[in-house]
Amino acid sequence: MLQPRYLETYLEERQANGKYTFTSEDVLNDLPVSKSVLHQSLRRIRKVNKVALIRKGFYVIVPPEHRSRGVLPLSWFLDDLMKFIDRPYYLGLLNAAALYEAGHQQPQEYYVVTTGDGLRNVELENLKINFLFRKDWPEKGIQQRKVPTGYLKISSPELTAIDLIKYESRIGGLSRVATVLDELAEKLDGKLLCKLAELYTDLPTIQRLGYLLEEVLGAEEIAAPLIAYLETQNPRKIPLKPSKNLSKTLEAIHPWKVVPNITVESDL
Repeated sequence: MLQPRYLETYLEERQANGKYTFTSEDVLNDLPVSKSVLHQSLRRIRKVNKVALIRKGFYVIVPPEHRSRGVLPLSWFLDDLMKFIDRPYYLGLLNAAALYEAGHQQPQEYYVVTTGDGLRNVELENLKINFLFRKDWPEKGIQQRKVPTGYLKISSPELTAIDLIKYESRIGGLSRVATVLDELAEKLDGKLLCKLAELYTDLPTIQRLGYLLEEVLGAEEIAAPLIAYLETQNPRKIPLKPSKNLSKTLEAIHPWKVVPNITVESDL
């Protein structure tokens, strides 16, 4: 039987080479061990938080300074995880905003955008990864950031702003979005925001984003390119909150053609 210490030595060597992740297949290829014996040994060292199982077949090595939490920071292993799953990705929404110092509270869960569907969320005791899906992959809005183990793909400030509107129901609603946008605004380039919006989202998202920027946050300069674009598109009248019906007693705010069917305020 493969002894836990023998496996731990193997994992220590990986960590010494800057590798904090491994798969069952990696170990089976590198060590003379059967699947059943390997899984027994992994169960033993998982109990003392030396490794964490993130997805079937995919593990992270947990060094002593992270064992009280039981898992590494996601930024250290997300790139490897998505290569294992074989999907493109970027870390987005509240997590990307936090990396741009926007959002006065650190999110307690993670939002990873990818393609396709059928990918289950990851839910561990101290880790929750929510997978969101796009059909139109926003290649021009994705940036790379250096992390201790390599690189992490994140949404640009402009793509982050678009996604905050697109997925607002997943992150606490439009007032929370407005609060984050309020801090993110200083990082936004209006022309680039408009270009990415034209390429990678629908008109209602652009309308709602522009409305929040101009009418709620007073960021007229950033919103101006969106106005110019919408003038060429003849958008229809829409409710600010998608889940609520249009009110016959409320007028649409021009040029956005957004009916403010809820009250939205920034907490800042």
